[in-house]
Amino acid sequence: MSAGPDRDPERSELLSAAERGQTMGSGARWAVRAVVVGVIVLGFGATVAVANGVPPRVSAFLQGVVGGDAAEAAAASPSAGATAARSTEAEAGAEALIDPRTDPEGFATALQQARDEADPEAVSPDAAELAAYQRALEVTRGISTTPEEQGEDPAAVIQSRIVRLQDARWSLLARTGAAATRADTVDVVPAGSTVTLDQLVARGSATRIDATTVLVTRSLFVARGAVLDLTAPGQSIRLLSGEHGSVTVVAWGGTVTLAGTEASPVGLTSWDEEAGRSDIDVADGRSYLRVHEGTLTIGHANVADLGFWSGRTGGLAVTGTLASPSSATVTHSVITGQHIGLYLAFAAAPTIDDTLVRASSAEAVVLANGTVSPTVGASTLTGSGGDGLDVRPGVDDVTLTGSTVTRNGGYGIRADGRPQADGANSSGFSVEGSWGLSVDGSTFGDNRAGGLWVRGTGGVVLEGNTIDQRTVGLRLTDAQGTVAQNTVHVEPGSGIVLEGAATAVTARANLVTGEGPAAIRLPEDDAGTVAEAGNDTTGWTGRWEALLWVEAHPLALLWGLLLVIPIVGIGFVFYRMRRQQAIRELVEASTIALAAAAKAKYERARAGGGEESLPSLVGAGQSAPPLQRVAPRVAGTAYRAGREASAPEPRYAPRQAAATPTPMPKPAPTPAPSVAGTDFGQFSSVEDLAVAAVLDAGKPIDTVAHALRVPVGSVAGWVAKARRARGEL
Repeated sequence: MSAGPDRDPERSELLSAAERGQTMGSGARWAVRAVVVGVIVLGFGATVAVANGVPPRVSAFLQGVVGGDAAEAAAASPSAGATAARSTEAEAGAEALIDPRTDPEGFATALQQARDEADPEAVSPDAAELAAYQRALEVTRGISTTPEEQGEDPAAVIQSRIVRLQDARWSLLARTGAAATRADTVDVVPAGSTVTLDQLVARGSATRIDATTVLVTRSLFVARGAVLDLTAPGQSIRLLSGEHGSVTVVAWGGTVTLAGTEASPVGLTSWDEEAGRSDIDVADGRSYLRVHEGTLTIGHANVADLGFWSGRTGGLAVTGTLASPSSATVTHSVITGQHIGLYLAFAAAPTIDDTLVRASSAEAVVLANGTVSPTVGASTLTGSGGDGLDVRPGVDDVTLTGSTVTRNGGYGIRADGRPQADGANSSGFSVEGSWGLSVDGSTFGDNRAGGLWVRGTGGVVLEGNTIDQRTVGLRLTDAQGTVAQNTVHVEPGSGIVLEGAATAVTARANLVTGEGPAAIRLPEDDAGTVAEAGNDTTGWTGRWEALLWVEAHPLALLWGLLLVIPIVGIGFVFYRMRRQQAIRELVEASTIALAAAAKAKYERARAGGGEESLPSLVGAGQSAPPLQRVAPRVAGTAYRAGREASAPEPRYAPRQAAATPTPMPKPAPTPAPSVAGTDFGQFSSVEDLAVAAVLDAGKPIDTVAHALRVPVGSVAGWVAKARRARGEL
């Protein structure tokens, strides 16, 4: 706090810091204040960051930067939350699975050498085979996949390593046939043949446990042109899966049929023999079914607990290439507990009808790059950890009709149709966005992120849907199309959100109810083109967006309230410091003024002569230091301050021999020229301090009243009384 224009610049020389009550220097005080304020700001910032999920995103970014080979492995794994760029490598088909630097014959030689060097006491043939593939990859490609070298989470590295090794296995089998693998680990269905479930038992690849249960103990590879026919009503097919390896079913250009009847559906699941149940631990991999450049047909089936890590190993996966897309039909089935319920990439006109997909750890259904004209009808997508239907870039003409999408961890539908590239590229990715998304007659509810989010897609038709959500009902970003005749209830949140400069949407005849910032939010700054007609928003109640944010982040509110206490405390501390500083200034000014007046009176008395006329000085009864330039005392004289001060002597006295001092008569005490009843620097009451500050230090009455926090009238009354006592009135 500044002293004001009436502050004496010599005050700091008259009173020490200790006398002012300052226990530390100015620099140290400001440093402490800066630290306290910094802690408060950092705490508030950390609260906001945690509430918005910043730490996990930063951690993922750092892992992607320093992960090295792990980042390459992750790029081939379109798991929950994966980006479009990551998914494209996972979807690229055989070309992405075969390193162009690899010589198939050389790799086969290295693989056989690794088998010859394998530990004969390996826990299982499949584990030994995967270990051999790992050693062969390290020799031929220089690929190292140990968690210690990659600095990644060990479980994630193990899963990505298994995906890499199995990719090498299947691609080698596709090129060289059965000779590329151990017969006790993979049963190859040769081209042109058809194998049934009973034949698998006869071939030794499966074991019948009882009349309705079959345990498959060897992985199955269906070669191009071959058929694996698992039409087995009422049968439960278990794929051996555990910490020592897992049985997988892969068709490379072949056909897989899994079918039962309405009364007797067929079952397919992973099976952990040691635990006596389905395999629910994905840390060491898990069984899955994949069709590449082939055909998958599933009808009246119950599929459960398959898949791990990536899209193509996510549970049920259908992948292909631009030249050889796959086809898939899934009807009248139940898919439960997968990593990804159903993954489709480079699939032509796949159909999902009357199917329940539930409790997937990632997305329920993923439509990835190269998939054209997929149809989802009369199906239910519920309880997944990610989005219900995830439509990724490079997918066109999607249709969802008469379906229910509820209780998913992300959006009910997330459709990202943005271009995969913004210019010429070696991968041949399109620079145009996706086209065609039709959603009609469907129900969305209780999806955590919102109902539907369509981004960068043209030809969008959202019509006749019922949406009951929190956060947001329909969200279109840089999309073009029609939103019509939908019933949207959002509480709290926004009903229909249209955003982005490229948005061109017609919104008509929609019923929007609920409460939140806006029933229909239009693009900011008049960006985009929006036409509205006949929308009913009379049932909407406006609420501030800040309140919605607080409701969505209750822990942030709690921590914010906890931070209020120190913030308010800091304010009181600064206020108290300013007030104490003001009071100290009054005391200093008053003390200095009183001392100056007493000194002036003392000087006048000395100049006039006569001991009896000397006034009492500051600090009665205390010895004052001798004057600096006075000659040594002579006999019979003494210099005393206060009430014992002697008569004045010449300022410069000649040196004299020491003599016995003669005591001087003590002058009669005279009252100090002040209203203060005690020694200077101490005041017996607030009134004494106020009077001294006004009359002796010359401070304005209102300034003194504000510093002492007393009414101005009271200070004025005290001053008037003191003036009357001094005879000034």
